Amino acid sequence: MQHETHGRSLPAPAAAAGAGLAPLADPPPPDRNPAAVYLRSLTTESGRAGMRSHLRTVVRIAGGGAGDDVARFPWSQLRFQHVAAIRAALVESGAAPATCNAKLAAVRGVLRAAWRLGQVSTDEYRRAADVGGVKGSRLPAGRALEMREIAALFAACADGQPAGARDAALLAILYGAGLRVAEGVSLQTDDVAEETDGLALRVVGKGNRERAVHCTNGGSTAIRTWLDVRGGEAGPVLCRVSQAGVISPLEGLTPTAVRMRLVRRCRQAGIAAASPHDLRRTFVSQLLEASGDFASVQRLAGHAHVATTIRYDRRGDRAARRTAAMLHVPYQGRGGTGKLKLEEGDAAC
Repeated sequence: MQHETHGRSLPAPAAAAGAGLAPLADPPPPDRNPAAVYLRSLTTESGRAGMRSHLRTVVRIAGGGAGDDVARFPWSQLRFQHVAAIRAALVESGAAPATCNAKLAAVRGVLRAAWRLGQVSTDEYRRAADVGGVKGSRLPAGRALEMREIAALFAACADGQPAGARDAALLAILYGAGLRVAEGVSLQTDDVAEETDGLALRVVGKGNRERAVHCTNGGSTAIRTWLDVRGGEAGPVLCRVSQAGVISPLEGLTPTAVRMRLVRRCRQAGIAAASPHDLRRTFVSQLLEASGDFASVQRLAGHAHVATTIRYDRRGDRAARRTAAMLHVPYQGRGGTGKLKLEEGDAAC
């Protein structure tokens, strides 16, 4: 028997993880449900959606019911052996280590909520949460776009229509400012302020961390142009535009709608498909290419740790070769005397 999760088959031994953990007949009230309490503690809707998806996968693996039965799963009954079996099933499924660890992090979060609610003892919580993460790595997902592709995307938006102006601003926000798609659709007109050399965008990102992102040159021009077309009514910057060109300033785009718009613009531009996060990867990669300043790029991208910024770097072997060439090796080969030559000032060992 196999369980399906996001199109990937999970091996039959996964069912052993849920031995004795039958779904509850009646889910506890939200304020006593560890999963509900944990999800409410997350600061963004995208974060809640991601962790809810991970918990659904865990429920299917553990044999505690359908994936939608997160509320009825007996989370407070999870013990070390159950979490260890869940980890083993995730590894056997072939999921990437980062994916496995994200799902295990969701389990630990629910266990911590159960402990805080007094539903598990400190010893039980520590033992269950002590299951280690999955080691390893995979090649980075996604890609960075070439400048010709970025130019083609903006050209595809230059159709003289309100939707074209809106989509050019969308590109400026995701690529020119490097915002996450959830941050982009949450951006309000009141969050945009004029600066001497462009625009400042007030962004509240992951972990409820607020940052200012500076959008200059063509990016600020694209956003200003769209705001002029959109009108001054307060609301989401990226709002809906009907096929007839009617602007609905109070109806914001959803992340799904942004992805669909980008797919359409890529097709019109004649380039390979790209995701909103690919534009963010391009933002990070190009700033690192231009400056090499990881600390500043980290702040602009809203990363809590520079290690995350490093994972976004898609400059590839070209940047590595250029960096390696900066090292001076004073060896010149053999001269006419047959002796090795050292450059002047180099000491012989």
